[in-house]
Amino acid sequence: MKNGSGYQFFLPGMMGMTQKINSIYHSLELLSCCGSGAYGDVFLCRDLSGRELAVKIVSKKKLGADWERELRGVINYRRITEDAPGLLKLHSVGEDEETFYYTMDAADSSDPATYVPDTLAARLKNGPLPDHEIEPVLSELFAGIRTIHLAGLVHRDIKPENILFVKGKPKIGDIGLLANLSATMTCAAGTLDYLPPEERIPTDSDPASGKMSAGNDWYAFGKVIYCAITGQSVCQWPALPEGLPFTPQLKFFLRLSFRLCDRIPARRLASAEEIEREMTEIRRKLDLGETGRDRLLFLLKSAKLSLQGMLFETAAFVRKYWWILLILVLAAGTTIWYFRPAPAFDISREKTREYFNETQKFTLRIPWGWEVLKSSDLKKLLNNARNPAEPADSIKNQRIAFALETLNQGSDCIFLNFDNSDFVDNITIQTLRIPSSEVLNVSDGELRLGIQRLHAGNLGFRTEIYAFKRMTFKGYPCIFLDLSHEPDRYRSHNYMLVLKDCCISIALSAKLSTFGKMLPQFEAVLQTLEFQK
Repeated sequence: MKNGSGYQFFLPGMMGMTQKINSIYHSLELLSCCGSGAYGDVFLCRDLSGRELAVKIVSKKKLGADWERELRGVINYRRITEDAPGLLKLHSVGEDEETFYYTMDAADSSDPATYVPDTLAARLKNGPLPDHEIEPVLSELFAGIRTIHLAGLVHRDIKPENILFVKGKPKIGDIGLLANLSATMTCAAGTLDYLPPEERIPTDSDPASGKMSAGNDWYAFGKVIYCAITGQSVCQWPALPEGLPFTPQLKFFLRLSFRLCDRIPARRLASAEEIEREMTEIRRKLDLGETGRDRLLFLLKSAKLSLQGMLFETAAFVRKYWWILLILVLAAGTTIWYFRPAPAFDISREKTREYFNETQKFTLRIPWGWEVLKSSDLKKLLNNARNPAEPADSIKNQRIAFALETLNQGSDCIFLNFDNSDFVDNITIQTLRIPSSEVLNVSDGELRLGIQRLHAGNLGFRTEIYAFKRMTFKGYPCIFLDLSHEPDRYRSHNYMLVLKDCCISIALSAKLSTFGKMLPQFEAVLQTLEFQK
């Protein structure tokens, strides 16, 4: 279609409308199209005084029944843009039968040859904002968002594409999604990458069913900060481009961006007062430098936020999966109860009886269920254990012969867990006809070597001694031995009391699987030893 130069251009998004470039619309000369939306388009225009402005023309038909509410919203919004920093100023509002419109300051042109609106998005195509521009631009945008919220409104579409530069100052434009804070939010609105994560994926506590939240604008502001200081696309948040100088501006504003856009709502800066304090602190640090106290406070604050986030996530998890946690707690309680360690052995609570050693005239209190066998009974058991089919010099028969010879010196055996098959898990009490002088005067090395040789030789015992010490027990000199004659099968604790003309050996021998359980019982019984006067 022809215009004044010979052609006329119908504008995109203007289906059903008759507005053309170079035509007159309500005393406004339409100079060029700046952008198109679902319900209307924006033109660069010139009013009767020759002043260049921008005008947005909205189709009532496309808006449907909501057009009156939208028009009232624009009228109310125009009042707060008077001399408001950070907001695109609206000059006039009007309507006709098919449309309503409003004029506003025109953005600067980023192209001297033709009109291309100067937006933050366009500037960031060339990289991040220069360091000297970052703080002034972000402060201006913060002031604009705070003004919108103080008026009881939310913008709902804060992003670099909707931030225009007018006479070099950043201004928030595009009020198409503007809403009252008191209104009910029926669905999430805005650009996906600038929405908090909890609104992108509906949950049981979907915020879209509640009131409008000013926090959404602050979350989007955090993403705008990231784009401004890194030059990156919002979809790359929170990554930093390679080679980007880590300047103070980048450091401080990146922290602010992370706080505003924390994935956990409880850790976000959610009020204008909190954000203003952070902005003030950033300005101070940029002017005067960051002090050691500032770094310490940052670390403490980070620790506090981590704790808050952990508590928030724990509470959210419990609310959502309480029934699973209940099952796990019951299962864990049952498992702990089943596998709980046995209570410590306390002989004072046991039903006991007295064991009396006739040879050396001493007594022990032993649990009622323990089985005491005298030397004569043990000899019968050992003789029955001989295997006639094996040669007399077999290892087994030699060990039985060695045990029988020991019993001739006088031995008793107390079985903690009586088992005729291998005669272990017992306390052996033996009288050793060894003069006290031989034991007391011999060196530790000689004594250890003598014990090992005694059980080696033809018997084939591979004795290992783990602990050896001299001590006093019940008023008598005593030698304690922690040893094993067959390390892969048994373990022994042996207390050898040195009397005047002999020694008494009181030793626990048990399988490796039962030694740990029986040792406390043995130690408790040993404490009850008393010699008859």
